[in-house]
Amino acid sequence: MATIGIDNFGGIAPRIHPTLLGANMATRAHNCLLKNGKLVPLHKPAVFSGVPVSLENGLAGLDEASTIYLWQHGDTATLLAWPGHVSVASSNLARDSLYRIFVSGETGIGGSGPDGDHPCIYIWNSEYDIHTNRSAYIVRHDIVKTPLAAPVAVRASDEAPDETKTLYYTYFVQTWVDKYGYESGPSEPSEEVEMNEGDEITFGAISSPPADARKRRIYAAIAGTAEEYDGFRIVLEQQVSASGSFMETTKAVSLEDAGEMLPDLQSAKGTLEMVVKVPGNFYAGVERDNLREVRFSEVANFSIWHDSCVCTVPDDIVALAVAMNTVFALTRGAPYAITGTSPDGMVPSIIATPAGCVSPRSVTNYNGAVFYAGADGYYMLQDSSSTASNVTEKMFAPRDWEALHPSDCFATVIGSAIYLWFPTAGKQVVMNMKDDSSVAISTHEIEAKCVCGNVLIGRRGAV
Repeated sequence: MATIGIDNFGGIAPRIHPTLLGANMATRAHNCLLKNGKLVPLHKPAVFSGVPVSLENGLAGLDEASTIYLWQHGDTATLLAWPGHVSVASSNLARDSLYRIFVSGETGIGGSGPDGDHPCIYIWNSEYDIHTNRSAYIVRHDIVKTPLAAPVAVRASDEAPDETKTLYYTYFVQTWVDKYGYESGPSEPSEEVEMNEGDEITFGAISSPPADARKRRIYAAIAGTAEEYDGFRIVLEQQVSASGSFMETTKAVSLEDAGEMLPDLQSAKGTLEMVVKVPGNFYAGVERDNLREVRFSEVANFSIWHDSCVCTVPDDIVALAVAMNTVFALTRGAPYAITGTSPDGMVPSIIATPAGCVSPRSVTNYNGAVFYAGADGYYMLQDSSSTASNVTEKMFAPRDWEALHPSDCFATVIGSAIYLWFPTAGKQVVMNMKDDSSVAISTHEIEAKCVCGNVLIGRRGAV
């Protein structure tokens, strides 16, 4: 009996007429993997079980999720699910005992209105037993910090300052700190206070501080002007009272022996989204009301985002992605590579290929490169590259790719392959990434509504 031997399976290529296909190509390659040229069957996914599921932002059921994330905390994990699109970035703290993750986008944190979806921190509360108090084991911590009002500061003595001694004309500002150590930006300055060194100053009470405030810090202007916040140093740190307020307090203020400088604090805005972690221990994000600016956080502090740490691009940003040491701003036009080693030193440069991103859910990372869906193919961006490569160009003609409706494409990496779903077209594609850097395309029948690594959410739940 005659046999056909194929040493290197090449998959499908819809753009090539069936009569012109190579000897190792096929018109149909379904439910198979083609890595290294060997034909391997694609196994049916196992049912996902034994992991608690937390439905976020009012999600009614897992089958209605648009974003999922498998959150590892120690030896256990929780599957988080949201109805809208969110971005999740891992903690920037080594050996973080709270297993923090930073979530932005449609979080449901921060109230209603146009700025209602605040960036937030999810914290694992190990004080509770997940099996007995499931509602308490996750802390959803709003990272947006509204500054306090200007402090009321007056000399405690009714007598005028001693004019035979050095007179100081100073101002005070105050901040508040939450239970996890995140500090707000400074308030407006107080009225000018005329004082001698060591005079007792009374600071007014705050009856209704933010609910999660644990401390307030008061800083005095040692040099410069109140408008510039130059030279402010800490003179008082006060714990919140048992009633949840900051009581009126009086303290002898020594300007000469004041403590640490006021940090350059600028809280994250409620519109921050698309947050990704950047090598160098900081984060990048975009505000939804300004889609042409990439903002960067303070090093080692997710809660501080300075107006000075911004890169501007000329097109609306669809998604952010990181490959090695490069932040890629994937826009509706050409992508941009933003490089640097510090938040205030990031520099954007245009990628020569005018390949816009058409779906934020299509963005994924594989083997140190970023992949995303464009209007005419699936593109790859590598660190230090000046061009974007259309890795499906030889398999899909622009009209074939357009027929897949890539604007609703979503993707994930499983093993050595990138799995893509095209819901409108009802198609599922596997990009088999081969060791020689070539790509072999096959299809699969695994239905899903959203994905996260090896977890897929289908019509009937997790698989």
